[in-house]
Order: sequence, then structure tokens, then C-alpha cells
Amino acid sequence: MIRYGTLTNGALTPAPRRIMLDGWTVINPTDAQYAAAGYLPVRYTDPPVAPVGYYPASGWEEQDGEIVQAWRLEELPPEPAHIPAWDITQAKYFNEGDLVTRDGVIYRCISGHYAAWSKQPPHDSYWEEVANESIN
Repeated sequence: MIRYGTLTNGALTPAPRRIMLDGWTVINPTDAQYAAAGYLPVRYTDPPVAPVGYYPASGWEEQDGEIVQAWRLEELPPEPAHIPAWDITQAKYFNEGDLVTRDGVIYRCISGHYAAWSKQPPHDSYWEEVANESIN
């Protein structure tokens, strides 16, 4: 984790392991040397619990002489009414009511969750079979 850094327009820049201080090059500076060179300590915080339909997004703020990880809640982007195929390669959030076609079977999401493509059939606690035909 980053211990010291600077904040520029909300972006955290980590302090280097080699700094210039009083005309000298300091390798692996101490906390006091980082502070003397103008770097601020970095404090990480836990994300808030997000309500349904939102996710925590991270940013950085300067507070009381340190750089603090700040969180805001952002709305999840709207999902399409129908996902044409079960061919996602990375985990994706499915909302309750989303439709997915897999192997000619249409499933409706009955509980919002993250899912990714697998060779296993959809889990019963998250999906219900709607029809045995593809949606065009």
C-alpha cells in the first residue's frame, strides 16, 4: 500500500522511494524525511455498504494534513432488458427481472447478483426458467 504521496486534482501520486531533500538524494526515506519533502501520509478507509442499485466509488481528499480515501455512492448503470446470450467472460451484475438466453432456454433473474459464464447450469436460487425457446 502507498504510505506517502501527493494529491493533484483528486488523483493520488505515490511518493517515490528516492527523494531529493536539502540537496541530497535519500533512498527509502523515513516518515520524517517524507514529511520534510512535502509528502503527506495516506490513510485508507473501508467502503460504505451500498444500498441496492448503487456501488461505492473511491476517491481521495486532503484532510488535516493527510490524504484520505473518500467514498461516494454511484448508481449502477441501467441493464438492458435482455442479454442475448450467456457469453460474458467477466463477472457482471444482473438485476432482478433481467432475461438471459442460454442453450435455447430463457431464464429470468430472480435475485440480483454478480455472475460470469460457466459450464454449470444457472443456479436455481438466482434464476428461474421462463421458456424453452430463444428470444430473437
